[in-house]
Amino acid sequence: MEMVSLYRDIIKKSLAITKKYKHLWFLGFLAALLGNGGELEFVLAQFNKLSSGSLGIGEGVIASFGTGGSNIVKLLASLAYLAQDNILLMIVFGIVLALMIWLAISAQGGLVRAIAVVGGTDFSDLKEHFFKGNKSFLSLLSIVLATRVGAFFIAAVVGIPFAALLMYFLDPSVAGVLVVFAFGVPLLIMASLIAKYAICFHMLEQKKWKAAIVSALKLFRDNWLISIELAVILFVINIIAGAAIILLILIISIPFILIGMVLQNNHQDAAIAVLWAGEIAAFMALVLFGSWLATFQYASWTELFLKIRKGGHLSKIVRVLERWREKYR
Repeated sequence: MEMVSLYRDIIKKSLAITKKYKHLWFLGFLAALLGNGGELEFVLAQFNKLSSGSLGIGEGVIASFGTGGSNIVKLLASLAYLAQDNILLMIVFGIVLALMIWLAISAQGGLVRAIAVVGGTDFSDLKEHFFKGNKSFLSLLSIVLATRVGAFFIAAVVGIPFAALLMYFLDPSVAGVLVVFAFGVPLLIMASLIAKYAICFHMLEQKKWKAAIVSALKLFRDNWLISIELAVILFVINIIAGAAIILLILIISIPFILIGMVLQNNHQDAAIAVLWAGEIAAFMALVLFGSWLATFQYASWTELFLKIRKGGHLSKIVRVLERWREKYR
């Protein structure tokens, strides 16, 4: 078993791929349409709702079919709720959501394939990778649906009896919260990780979607601790990178705000135009950041898949315990 840091190699190589092959950011942008917060974003979103005194899975359930929380999904869910009495608008929102799902899932498959090729010896046209993902859309959608629906089913079968038991001692809402965090959240995180591996099996080893899920389950069973450790590392990177982009946007916004304040009294139209320009610049910065982050995350998971398929890797926790055992034996 090699004792070299697995994650350092993965992060370093993923950053290099993301930096060198910037055209992959386009696929990253599409893949992030259903969310780009990582596996632990769902946990954070539900915790924030609980802190504000509400518990609503709502758009979080929809977003769980992607890569994490998605502001676009939240916006569509809010608009659909407001327009629930307007059948035409509901149809429009349904079409838009279906288009987003098609683009995001096709891009996920194409991005995994493109990253694996980049990491090898050749790089073909970006359009070809997207078309390969599009060709596998139904299989990829089946993988995503099967893993998430399976997680919801297991959570319901196991969680409902526990919730019913807890309701004898606790308030029903508190019992529901405990069950969601004890069963639902871990199962959804596991489903997301298994789906990532299954997509890699399908796109890189051409396995049928059912066989890909079975292989992914076995791979996750043998490497579950490594998978969770990488998920935590990427979550921390998300937080740090998110804080950095917020700081950058604030710095970019200062000149626009100052110019707008100077022009506000005598040139109100010009001031509004300057502020609009600042908002557009901030939006473009967020789009680029989201595209970069999605590409980096998919590169990290694809590199992990390629490495653990070869075997011989230990998790960080196991490596630390091995060192302690050798040191104090």
